[in-house]
Amino acid sequence: MPGDSIYLPSENIADVIAKLWNQRLFADVKVGATIDGDSVDMEISVRERPRVYRWLFEGEGSARAARRTSSRSCNSKRAESCRTT
Repeated sequence: MPGDSIYLPSENIADVIAKLWNQRLFADVKVGATIDGDSVDMEISVRERPRVYRWLFEGEGSARAARRTSSRSCNSKRAESCRTT
C-alpha cells in the first residue's frame, strides 16, 4: 500500500520520532528502511512502556507526620510559642 512521498534525508522522520517520544508511551522507537530502486519502504517499530494499573501507598508519609507534629506544638494560646519547621 503506497504511503506519503517524502524526500530523503528529511526532517519529517525526526519529527515523527520526536512526537512519539514526547508522548512518553513508548520505551523504544525504531525506524527501519528497505530501499527498492527509487522507493523506500519505512517501518516504525515501537515498544510500549509498562502500564501502572494501581498505586499502593503504605504508612504515614514524612510530610504528613511533620504537619501532625507541628500542629500539636501549636495548640497553645500564645502565638509566639507556635513554630513550624
